[in-house]
Amino acid sequence: NGSSIGEYYSYFFGSNAPDPNLIVGTPRHIRWDEWGVNTPWTIAQAQSGFPKTNLQFGDGINFSLTNVPVANWTLVFRPQYWAYFILPLENAFAFVWWFRGWLMLTAAYFCLLRLTKKNLLASALLSLAFLFSPYIQWWYSQQELEITAFGLFALLIFMDLPHAKNRAFAVICTLLLAYSIVAYCLMLYPPFQIPLALFLIILSGGFLILEWKSLAREKRKTTIFCLLGAMIVASIIVFVYYFSNHIDIGTMQKTVYPGQRIETGGGISLISILSGPFDIQFLKDSRNVAALFGNQSEGATYLLIAILCLPVFIIKIFWN
Repeated sequence: NGSSIGEYYSYFFGSNAPDPNLIVGTPRHIRWDEWGVNTPWTIAQAQSGFPKTNLQFGDGINFSLTNVPVANWTLVFRPQYWAYFILPLENAFAFVWWFRGWLMLTAAYFCLLRLTKKNLLASALLSLAFLFSPYIQWWYSQQELEITAFGLFALLIFMDLPHAKNRAFAVICTLLLAYSIVAYCLMLYPPFQIPLALFLIILSGGFLILEWKSLAREKRKTTIFCLLGAMIVASIIVFVYYFSNHIDIGTMQKTVYPGQRIETGGGISLISILSGPFDIQFLKDSRNVAALFGNQSEGATYLLIAILCLPVFIIKIFWN
């Protein structure tokens, strides 16, 4: 796995002592959320039998609200954690580490396959570029990958709904769409979920407008019915989740972080948005990260190839 848990080795044996468990790379102190929080929580969960509330921490932590495995009904919507109930801890941890990347890569590939009209090479290259983009790699151990994957799966199923060949396929799509929405919501990281949801809704709306005229009346009725059905089913499940955890959610909302955290958006400078080509600089821990970026993880962005493609598209439009 790619955990930075090797940071503990330097605390116990000194920074100059070679870590016998390190195969390649360097543990990153900045990945504190992983090696200092999520990974120890996961180990504690395995030691305690994956309870909803783990009493190893103070008066107990409700892990249904976190990014770790819990043995209750929410596990159905968290396939990334199923391995913990089949494999030994370290093998399951390694499986989950690579599974989340595979999940996002698969979702991106099939979505791109749909959007590029089955261009295999373009879909493969773009999905790989997406997976290996600096932002995804610096935040690899957090919920962003699963949130993105379930969001893209929901988009993919949505795009297939208008083309359902029969009622059975329409019902399956409805259930899968509801599943993807619930899995998306249960990851519980609003700063990433909200902007991605807005993007997916706008993209879905545009797709539906383009498809609407070519759909027969019966197909239109089926599509609307399935969408409403998926939303109702997903809303009921999310409400049950909220109701069963509302006390802890209320407590969390009263905390300074993350409860009282407010992000209005629009605060990123143009230089930060266009800083993708400089992300390779962050791999050197000895290099001071400019105050503009905050730290390595916060400074990591995407390589915006759209900026390079846009002039070509504009010229092509005028040429045509």
